[in-house]
Amino acid sequence: MSKTGKKLGLTTYGEGDIYGCILEGLPEGVKVSENDVSAQLKRMAPNKAKGFDFKFVSGMSNGESIGAPILCQVDTSATHVEPNISADYPRPSQPDFAYNLKYGSGLPASRLGEGELMGRIGAGVVAEKWLSQKFGVDIIGFVSQVGSVSVDIDQLEYETISRDDVVNTGELNAHSVSASYKLQPVIANVREEKDTVGGVITCICRNVPTGWGEPIFESLEGKLAQAMFSIPNVKGVAVGAGFEAAKKTGSVNNDMFTQRGSRLGTVTNNCGGVLGGVSDGETIYFTIAFAPNPQLNTTQTSVKYDGEPTVVAASGVERYSPCTVPMCVPVVEAMAALVLADLALLFSDPSCSSIPTSVSTMTLNAARLRASKGNQDIMSFEDLQAKYEREAKLREAFQAQLTKKVKAEANALPKHYLYPGLVVGGAVLGLYFGRRWFGNSSYSVGFGSYSSGGNGLLSF
Repeated sequence: MSKTGKKLGLTTYGEGDIYGCILEGLPEGVKVSENDVSAQLKRMAPNKAKGFDFKFVSGMSNGESIGAPILCQVDTSATHVEPNISADYPRPSQPDFAYNLKYGSGLPASRLGEGELMGRIGAGVVAEKWLSQKFGVDIIGFVSQVGSVSVDIDQLEYETISRDDVVNTGELNAHSVSASYKLQPVIANVREEKDTVGGVITCICRNVPTGWGEPIFESLEGKLAQAMFSIPNVKGVAVGAGFEAAKKTGSVNNDMFTQRGSRLGTVTNNCGGVLGGVSDGETIYFTIAFAPNPQLNTTQTSVKYDGEPTVVAASGVERYSPCTVPMCVPVVEAMAALVLADLALLFSDPSCSSIPTSVSTMTLNAARLRASKGNQDIMSFEDLQAKYEREAKLREAFQAQLTKKVKAEANALPKHYLYPGLVVGGAVLGLYFGRRWFGNSSYSVGFGSYSSGGNGLLSF
């Protein structure tokens, strides 16, 4: 099994024919049906969708979550095809070699196939429904590049593209029919050559509230990148302008702030909706680069584990896909939803923040805006203000106690030296006058010797 998430925990399981996931931490009352999940599974594998049997095993009642862990399961036995794997040699660009060294017998290849991804889709659909119903968040993924052919999309289009626009393009999952016509020939040419090709998926997350994510190690873009890299064949993730920002000057890349209705916004969105690891209220967008499917429908060369050259057989028509990028679009959407839902729940729990819980003016203003939108999961402005005032009083009381203690210790400092000094001084004076009054005698002390002479003075 594999696990991820802090407040919203996801555990995936399965291999062979049965796959699934366990989703823990989602509030009750989320409306979602098995048909919602089936629709996303169909986008992933349109030619196999009829052979998938998806169901919610537990955690759901009458189409709503009940607050208990949700168990999703998908049966792929009707369409399952055994992986083309050999114990004698590693396949090119497959994890056989590394897993063999690490695990000995190797992790089952089916654990890394489309079945495991289907389990994630089930959990992602549930998380996406909660985000939509609670915050109005929209998540849309689409293929924006196949091979070296890309489709130019203006940032303004990110505000208008819908999930239906992508679904209507068919199997390619592009953002428009015209884009599909431009990208489809690339896949067709590769198919004729029995080769494969990679591509790029763009994901858009709209209406994400300000404040999700944490600075430094728990950043929003870091969480998204980690989630995307868990998808097989992903080789790169770029948020906002990404690597294109490296080609620009600061004056061109900077997103200038402006007044937008009742809040501040930016004129451009090169940062991709994330500033300092935290969502800034703008549309979040990022791109994911996929390497070509390593399973070719033609022979490849390799060597056996003893070093003897060998040939890797063609994958066969049943396992051959010239481009796996389109099928990963619903997976990208699911993983983005799971990350955002986890961060939303973390944001509603101040104890999970990596920043001290004292509320600044900016946080109070953001809380007021969220409270006005009716987000009951998040502390209201009044509650946050009361919390801040309580903490301020506690700090003042602690500071007063500390100041009082320091002053008391300062006043007591001379006493630490006064009493020992009086004792030593009294002993010396007593010795002096005793020798003077009672005669001449010699005495030895720890640091030397002295005697009282006839004149009554001490001499060392």
